[in-house]
Amino acid sequence: MIIIDKKDVDSFRYTIAKIVFLRINRDVKLIEDFPNSNVMLVKFDNGEKAYISLFRKPHFRNKKLVDKFNMAIYIYYQKKSYRNDNETNIQVRHFDKEFNKSINSNMEEAFYHTDKFLFKLSTKERDLFNSSLARINEESLLLYRYLSVAPVRENLYKEVDGVIYFSNPKSFNDPFDCNAYFENNLSMSELFRVLCLTPNRKSILMWSYYSQNHTGYCFEYQASDIVSELVRSNMTGLCIVGEVGYSTKRPPQKSRVSEFSFTDISFYIDVCFTKYNEWEHEHEYRYVIISKEYRGIDANGNEVINPPRINFTVPISNYYQGVNGENHIVKDSQGRVIPIKRLLKHNEIYELIDEN
Repeated sequence: MIIIDKKDVDSFRYTIAKIVFLRINRDVKLIEDFPNSNVMLVKFDNGEKAYISLFRKPHFRNKKLVDKFNMAIYIYYQKKSYRNDNETNIQVRHFDKEFNKSINSNMEEAFYHTDKFLFKLSTKERDLFNSSLARINEESLLLYRYLSVAPVRENLYKEVDGVIYFSNPKSFNDPFDCNAYFENNLSMSELFRVLCLTPNRKSILMWSYYSQNHTGYCFEYQASDIVSELVRSNMTGLCIVGEVGYSTKRPPQKSRVSEFSFTDISFYIDVCFTKYNEWEHEHEYRYVIISKEYRGIDANGNEVINPPRINFTVPISNYYQGVNGENHIVKDSQGRVIPIKRLLKHNEIYELIDEN
């Protein structure tokens, strides 16, 4: 499995597209690449130099749009969706069938058979793939999960031992969440398994409705520990990591394709990382696994195809109890007593504070 920061997904997609484009179009030679963009400067066999822009107008991470170049711009689209009536230096072209077929297979290889794909790349291209994961691992981010009383006291699913769940969005409490369809109206929910956490352990509202009116618990995890466990797993697919965005407007709900495709990755991200803005107080941080198929183990040790949730075990840094907690002894599955930290109410303002 490869893990990518949500902010880097376009860069990955553009890099793969550039590699495929240059392999297929043998009459085109690369002069200069523009990292983190969909643009490259090339030379054709006839001596012509031009900027090639893939999928959209020239786009750079730190500049919205570059609209003035000193030579022609060729914009390649997969579908006829762009008009350039008033732009004389721009020509719109369309990828041929070979490119459309190759881009998806290369995207799939990059995410399912990463080592094999990386072996084909130059050092610079390989660095792009490795830098995002390195940045996620270096991030000293603490993330939290709120729990009610029973799951912690009973520990039937070993939450106290560090078990976390990537769930099918069909089980979410928001019917708008990850709600999208293929072009043929089939639901996409089976593609996704999602872990929902937050960087805020002192949210009065979340303690109220996720931790049983402040009687429950909140567990603390290191983001780097979650990433490490995902890397060690034998799962295939892609995991996107990042903050949820909030909006009053829903993202597009229907894809332009009728089956799973890695070229549709931006659509999947909008679906999984956008929520209605009334949820904004949660500051949600997500790990979204995207795969054509999931395999898990049931309670009897049998393999299950596409289980509703996938379990991982990661270390818990700290355990917190709400202000209305009853100070029950909490034990893990080995019978070890877990030290619990308690939160208190601030005497002067509406705020939760740590017990000294």
